[in-house]
Formats: sequence, C-alpha cells, structure tokens
Amino acid sequence: MNVEINYLAVLIAGVVSMVLGFLWYSPMVLGKPWTRERGMSTDALKKAQKEMGPLYSISFAVSLVMAYVLARVMAFSGMGGVATAFWIWKLFGIDTGYQLVSLLGMGVVLGLM
Repeated sequence: MNVEINYLAVLIAGVVSMVLGFLWYSPMVLGKPWTRERGMSTDALKKAQKEMGPLYSISFAVSLVMAYVLARVMAFSGMGGVATAFWIWKLFGIDTGYQLVSLLGMGVVLGLM
C-alpha cells in the first residue's frame, strides 16, 4: 500500500508538540508542581535549563518521529487524526496502568519487607 505523508504537516505537528511541552511544564501550568515533586530548587532548575539544548533537540526529533508514525497509522487505519490519537492513547493508558499497578505492587512488597 502506497501511503502519502504530508511532511510539512509532520513538521508542524512536531513543533506543536514542543510548544505544548513548553507550556505544559511552564510555571503557569504544571511547572511548579513538577519542580516541587522532583525536589528541585529554582536555582537548580535554572541551571538545568541552561544545559538542556541537546535534550530539546532530541525531544524535537522524537516529536517528529511520533508525528510521522501517527500520520502513517492514520493513513493505514482510515481514521481521522483525533480518533487515531484517542485509539493510541487508549493503548498507552492500558500499558501505563500496568506500570502503575506494578510499581504499587513492588512498593507494597518493599515497604512490608
């Protein structure tokens, strides 16, 4: 099956993912609780941010791969973008739920021993 991919759309989707990430982890949204739960001081966060250039590049590359894979899945499934994303999220939720239950189980065992 020959699938046509709109590479401009993949690029824009990758940029959208990065913008959402910057907003998501900004102090205006979830950055403060995220920093607090990690036990990071404001100074430590600022220092870490100065060294994150390579990580942002890797994150952008991963976002592009995810957008490309999503475009391929959409093409093969015949579903629209939102429907495909929800289907993938459902599978991700099942897998992540297992990880949560697994960590809880291990925590119980380690806490009791």
